Amino acid sequence: IQLVRQSIIVAERTSALDGSEAIQQYSDLALLENTIGNVEAALRLTKHAVGLLVTTYGPDHPTILTLLVRYFLPLAPGLDSD
Repeated sequence: IQLVRQSIIVAERTSALDGSEAIQQYSDLALLENTIGNVEAALRLTKHAVGLLVTTYGPDHPTILTLLVRYFLPLAPGLDSD
């Protein structure tokens, strides 16, 4: 997780704060945080990634739905991703 956090800093410094690489890194970090049970941090990171996506690409960008499904599906009891 620490390496992903560091990669976010690198992505923001080399491309842009709202660049596609940084957005993907925030999304990946949210999934990792969710996996280890840090749901609050995962939700915060997901909200940040969605905010960046909306600002950069608009509210109808398909990646927003993908990001939300990737985050919320594991939280839904009784639903299987298969």
